[in-house]
Amino acid sequence: MRERWRALAADGHATDSQRGQAVLLTLAALLVASLLAAVVLTLWVRSAVRAQRFGETTAALYAAEAGVARTLAAMARGTLAPPRAEPITLAGTVGLAPGSAAYTVRVVPDGPARWRLVSTGVQGRSRHEVQVTVTAPFVMPVYAGTTLTFHVTPRAGALRFGAAPGYGGAPPRYRGPGTVSPTPVAVRMALPDIPFGVFAELAGSPPPWGAAPDVGAGRLGAGWYEGGRCRGPHPVIVPRGVTAAVRGSLRCDPGLVLEAGATLVVTADLAVRGALILEPGARLVVGGDATLQTVELGPAGPGAAPVLVVIGGTLGVAGAIGATAGAATVPPLAVLALDRSDCSAPACGADHANVLDLGWVRVRDVLAYAEPLATGDAEASRITLALGAGPAGGGKGSGPGPDEPGRGPAVGTLRVRGAVVAAGSVTIRAHRVAVDWDVDLGLLTRYLGIAPGFVPYAVEAWQG
Repeated sequence: MRERWRALAADGHATDSQRGQAVLLTLAALLVASLLAAVVLTLWVRSAVRAQRFGETTAALYAAEAGVARTLAAMARGTLAPPRAEPITLAGTVGLAPGSAAYTVRVVPDGPARWRLVSTGVQGRSRHEVQVTVTAPFVMPVYAGTTLTFHVTPRAGALRFGAAPGYGGAPPRYRGPGTVSPTPVAVRMALPDIPFGVFAELAGSPPPWGAAPDVGAGRLGAGWYEGGRCRGPHPVIVPRGVTAAVRGSLRCDPGLVLEAGATLVVTADLAVRGALILEPGARLVVGGDATLQTVELGPAGPGAAPVLVVIGGTLGVAGAIGATAGAATVPPLAVLALDRSDCSAPACGADHANVLDLGWVRVRDVLAYAEPLATGDAEASRITLALGAGPAGGGKGSGPGPDEPGRGPAVGTLRVRGAVVAAGSVTIRAHRVAVDWDVDLGLLTRYLGIAPGFVPYAVEAWQG
């Protein structure tokens, strides 16, 4: 009997020991599980926080960049006039509420025709700042990347600019006894890149060789023509709203007329011995050189579309650029000499010069631009512009009248709005005229619709 009780007692002690070990194992497992859960929870929380902060940081960056982009777009549209003295502040949001990010952009003047855009994006506790330096040479009446020359005659003649012209090379040269005010300022700046291919592709792709008719005479329809000489005693006409193109060179001795809204693309050279008549909204694109006798603009009513001339080489106008007979007003004129080496359209190709020799200009609203060449040869991009009457005497329109006996040459007045900008030299001649020259930032917006791809600023630096 005693042995039996001893066996039962031993079994009871074994059971209690096993139960204690099970409890310890259970507690250990719970501890390990708790530790693992705590680690996993901590990692998850940290990951979530990091993801949130990364998302906020990214949203703040995008908001800052969006602020810059919107500000530049407003400058391009002309709806934002860059400040001349005190900074201005713009604000906005990006994305949908309630998770939208905010931005604030300060536009700070940073020298002549140069601004610094400081854009700060904010999302939650994250902030990001982007600084962009932009130049807008078209806010100056005249800018020469190298040499600026003024030739003003006679003594009573004058060039009076509403803002100081600029130059990036040697000090300006003054020829003639007339006056120039205010004094030009020295400044070097990047110039906008306007793609020539946008204009060269206005007429689309040409048909196979031999499939296009000759230019001939009379009125051109839409489509492509083979180059050559215009026939007949009358000017060739591109009708209103029609887009025509000439493959090769074109010579029109009787003259050439682009009616309102018409477009003509010439892939090589253009020579017109008669008058080139351009009505409001007309666009002339020449891949090579253009040799013209006279250019007549108009007639134009209030708010008329500008006339656009784009050259891939050298433009020379021997005579006057002014109003057609009987036209009281003329449309604004934009003349662009662009680098044509960065596109593949028929009018594109190797570029040797971007030169504008604009004869005697009698147009109030004018924009002239000689873009830098890809070769970096600044003097291959230059502009010569003459204002007033030619040396032989008074001209029609806004030129001065005949000489006054005993008082020397009479001096008329001329008002000009716009900009003349070249990567190389600029020469302004004023003969027998006192010129009041203003810069109208709103005028740039009028060129945007007729000049696709036109951006009046250049980004010099981007940080952030």
